[in-house]
Amino acid sequence: MAPQYANLFMAKLESDFLSSCPIKPLAYYHYIDDILIIWMESEPQLKTFHEQFNQFHPTINLTLNYSSTEINFLNTIIKLQNN
Repeated sequence: MAPQYANLFMAKLESDFLSSCPIKPLAYYHYIDDILIIWMESEPQLKTFHEQFNQFHPTINLTLNYSSTEINFLNTIIKLQNN
């Protein structure tokens, strides 16, 4: 039951955090231990969003990997081409 409990816990945590944010991602996708967001704001705002998420719960810390051109998510490379 541990994976199911962890998924429920994270879903609630994410929901609570996102509802408290003044600036939200355009899209937010979560699969097991990977999260993909589409961010339309500035890079400093993205870093602030990440820091706030890591401060939202005392033991949950996420790693931020970002790029304005391509990103790996679930063994897939997602690329931005022609804007």
